[in-house]
Amino acid sequence: MTRMLTVAVPRRGCLVGGVALALTLSACGDFNHDDAASEADDDIAVQTSEIERGTRYLGSAWGRGAVKVEVWFPEVNLWRKCSGQVVSKQTIMTAAHCLLGLGANPAYTNVRAWMQTGGGVVLVLDALSQVRTRPDYNGQPRYDVGLITAPSTDLLRNVTSADAAYLAKNTVSNVSMVAVGYGYFNDTTTDGLGRLASIVPTYSSTSREYSYRDFSGTGPHMCEGDSGGPLKYGGLTTQYGVFSVGGPGTDPGACRPQGYWATTADNLDWLRGKIAGTCTEGTTIYSCW
Repeated sequence: MTRMLTVAVPRRGCLVGGVALALTLSACGDFNHDDAASEADDDIAVQTSEIERGTRYLGSAWGRGAVKVEVWFPEVNLWRKCSGQVVSKQTIMTAAHCLLGLGANPAYTNVRAWMQTGGGVVLVLDALSQVRTRPDYNGQPRYDVGLITAPSTDLLRNVTSADAAYLAKNTVSNVSMVAVGYGYFNDTTTDGLGRLASIVPTYSSTSREYSYRDFSGTGPHMCEGDSGGPLKYGGLTTQYGVFSVGGPGTDPGACRPQGYWATTADNLDWLRGKIAGTCTEGTTIYSCW
């Protein structure tokens, strides 16, 4: 398996630990940890982090349709914070682990989603919505894909055709892409401003995922709260990946110098028919607007 890392790194999904249960808000980035102490430190970290040293955007083309997602788990009185991308008039795509509860996937979950536009932050969804996660997901980035479906198109207000991403049916490697996320790092928890970061990820045909690393200390690095954020390339509205998990590191705010993305191409068979809307296929893209 081709890796940009010289050591094997265990991975985990977004776990709600005992300490985290006491929090009203829970950041979700699902990072690997070198030991139990560092895991506990991340679990109780303030609800911070962003794409570290990325660029704040105000409805730029690359960020169109990206959303900050908060998922409510009533059984533990907990909100989980992630990111996502609008892919149809009724559907937001995010990471599977953002939608999984304590060992169970509820049929309907209360979800809030904000989108940054040139006119400011707008609430695009606040309703009980159906959620689906790829059944193959087992904690590995490859299948870390999930969908949030609004009961009607009226709930995804302020969303236009320019906001819905096309899903790439192919993969490219070692080219400059743009990662988008809504995690927070030394920022308020309510400003709703996303981040853009230019990265050059590598696609592995063995593990069927994108990976990226930058141990230089200059970043950009992916952080908690960025889970589910889109990876875009080629056209401003074409999505190639869904952020899953970060690798080892010592950055503050649970930011990590290595990241992994599930690919839209390797999950397209599952996504077909699951996205609400009229979907059409081209040679290289799948569109559900």
